Amino acid sequence: MSAEAADKARAETLLLQTIADEGSVADSYVFALSNELSHELVVGVMKSLLVDAFVASEERATSFYVLKDEAKDFLAHGSPEVQVFNAIPAEGVDRKTLEGVVGAAVLKVGQGACMKNKWIRLDKADGKFYRNVETVSDDATEMLRRIEAADGALDAASKDEANALKRRKLAEIRTRKSYALTKGVNFALQRKKQAAGLTKEMLDGDAWKKETFKPYNFKTMGLSVGGGHLHPLMKVRAEFRRVLMDMGFQEMPTNRYVESSFWNFDSLFQPQSHPARDAHDTFFLTRFLLRRDGSHGRGAFKRETSMTNILRTHTTAISAQMLYKLANQPGGFTPQKYFSIDRVFRNE
Repeated sequence: MSAEAADKARAETLLLQTIADEGSVADSYVFALSNELSHELVVGVMKSLLVDAFVASEERATSFYVLKDEAKDFLAHGSPEVQVFNAIPAEGVDRKTLEGVVGAAVLKVGQGACMKNKWIRLDKADGKFYRNVETVSDDATEMLRRIEAADGALDAASKDEANALKRRKLAEIRTRKSYALTKGVNFALQRKKQAAGLTKEMLDGDAWKKETFKPYNFKTMGLSVGGGHLHPLMKVRAEFRRVLMDMGFQEMPTNRYVESSFWNFDSLFQPQSHPARDAHDTFFLTRFLLRRDGSHGRGAFKRETSMTNILRTHTTAISAQMLYKLANQPGGFTPQKYFSIDRVFRNE
């Protein structure tokens, strides 16, 4: 068993035993600290027990102080005002010497606080700082020690002290989410694994009679099914269409899959006896429709062959029809730029 699995098993045993002995766990965070467990691990175990209704939970929100780095400096060295006061000897000291002792940053903050509290004075005659009192108390540092000892509890500081913390930016308030736990409907000291479903092996014997099954959740959502994606060829086609249209081309109407042999072959100067027609492996239809007749004068020609309906083997048949329309439009032929990208029916 891995260390993580061992911690989970220990946390589950402790949770169930505590609830059995005391009736509840008042705060999952406090429980985790007292048993030297991570709160995240305890919450994970709790959620697993909730699924099997071994426990019931109620969410709690606890606000607390978190000391900032400056506050930790207070705890280590005292507040700036006390540091400045302690650095001033009875005979007084000039600013430059005082700054060399406590540092510019501490002097900048501490001098103002000392003057405000009337702990020190500046003699303009000799430019030295002197003490006004013999001793002072470091209330700010004592307050921070009290908050630290109380693990950041908000009631460790009075309203005025809380305002001072905020004003001096020594701490911030955070909110921690934890849980109160009580017995669930299936509570027991030891959890028995529930079967997820009925199996053939259970039905072969009487095991299913003794098995405990997980209840079905009919309100849960199933896994989302992927779908509705464009085929890669359709993506390429859309990109090519965009490029060609940006260049000024117009798309020809290619929504007619069934063509006559006339438009598919004859109008493109492919003799009826030419082997290229066989190479296309053309799909011929049984129903005929008369479109055009006539021969280009090369090779044998049968009108019936031109009348044969086929599934088009290329969209060039549409090009021939567009040329025919342009040649017969009112006003005569005008140059155009056309393109087509569409389905054809041939095996290569």
